[in-house]
Amino acid sequence: MSKCSSPALLGSRREGSTSLLVNMDELMHEMMEQRLRSACCTSADLFNPSVQAALEHLDAGGQRVRAHICMDAGSRLGLSQQDFVCIACVCELLHNASLIQDDLLDRTPTRRGAASIWHKYGDTVAVCAGDLMLSAAYGLLSEISDPAMIGPALKLVHRRTEQLILGEAAESELRTSADDTLLCYERLAKGKSASLLSLSLELPLLLSGHSVYQEHAHTAATEFAIVYQIADDLADLQQDALEHSPNLLLMFMGRDHLSAPDAHAAAMQMASTRLASMQRLTELLPGRCAQLMVSQAELLKIAIASSMQVA
Repeated sequence: MSKCSSPALLGSRREGSTSLLVNMDELMHEMMEQRLRSACCTSADLFNPSVQAALEHLDAGGQRVRAHICMDAGSRLGLSQQDFVCIACVCELLHNASLIQDDLLDRTPTRRGAASIWHKYGDTVAVCAGDLMLSAAYGLLSEISDPAMIGPALKLVHRRTEQLILGEAAESELRTSADDTLLCYERLAKGKSASLLSLSLELPLLLSGHSVYQEHAHTAATEFAIVYQIADDLADLQQDALEHSPNLLLMFMGRDHLSAPDAHAAAMQMASTRLASMQRLTELLPGRCAQLMVSQAELLKIAIASSMQVA
């Protein structure tokens, strides 16, 4: 179970994909990219290895799933462009910081087709680059246009970041334990994946005055995260088997003694159930603010079904 970053089942915006993630205006996308970089470059020491490593990691690409969901939700809920780009960058910086540190902890040598930050620059620079992104994310919250919202936004971001950190710690423990239950798998997905996917909806809801819907958004995002993780597990099946990493398919085949086709079928059933639950929950949210997440979940379901035909 690697952290959900960019499952190979999904198309990349930078590769000209026709994915539904490409429905954001290109100018808005470039504005977000520039803001991500500038948030990490407030210091005059632009040639510091940690700054260079952070920028290199951002330049390596990625689909910006969380940022696009956040910008789309913010736009639908009537937030200003300044605010929804700001909070989208918060989500993306937190996610990328977690990827750098996840690679370091797992000793993963590559990320997005290139050497991972720790593998290229060493452990110290990787830790500092991740910390720089974390700090930059919190710093961006000060730019929210309504000063009264900065405090609640800080608390929300901390709560989801804490959930992410605890999820990382739980995965580390699972590698050396015999707890391979479905409940444990879902707990890991909620911690490592759902936290920031949820934040992508919760921040726009909070800033637009719809905080009463945050719990629905969090539950819906958790269901989405499990579907997202299933797709990620399918993409990483061989790698996870070699590294003895938590993986739903491996759990079904090992613990439950299912054949590979039956394990894929069980994963598909689980994804369908979670997707149906997510769709019911998103219908309760205002302004169809989770529409991009719903569309992406449908694409993931198709990808999971397609992988069954290959298996």
